[in-house]
Amino acid sequence: MKKNFLTGRVMFVLFTILIFGACKEESSSPGPDNGTNVGLATASLIINGSGYINRTFSFSVATGVHSPVENETGIAAGLSSGTDSVALVIVFPGNQTGTFGWSDTTVVGLFVYGTGGIQKTFTSYDGSGSTTVSSFGAVGGFISGTFSGKLIGGTPPNTTDTVTVSNGSFSAKRYY
Repeated sequence: MKKNFLTGRVMFVLFTILIFGACKEESSSPGPDNGTNVGLATASLIINGSGYINRTFSFSVATGVHSPVENETGIAAGLSSGTDSVALVIVFPGNQTGTFGWSDTTVVGLFVYGTGGIQKTFTSYDGSGSTTVSSFGAVGGFISGTFSGKLIGGTPPNTTDTVTVSNGSFSAKRYY
């Protein structure tokens, strides 16, 4: 039950952020973040496990949204490679820097899509990793940080596979 809740929540955040990002005009020039230029909106990670061996995913688009009502921030990144598409979602509480252990309020999700729909889906679970937010810019600025840990999921109906995430990083343009 808890995993289904987290997967649903992560999917909702993903689609909300992608809609915000798709509705804005994107500039290819980097913007400042609290006086520090962090570059273009990107994300990347390396995963191992569930058939992946040192597989690097590098996202060239990453967007961020803070919800004052829910008091949480969501980051979404997507990429397309051949017939596969990959989506990354990161959710953490508040709108500040800091290190957040993965829990019900700090979530990471990785979704791998193929021509037949979702092929693999992985989400974080309590105590399996952490997200560190190193900068949190104003709207139009950037939210950046790192993440690492273990995600659980896999190819339905086998959803007990785990992958280890290392060298996770994000620099997302904040739209709200």
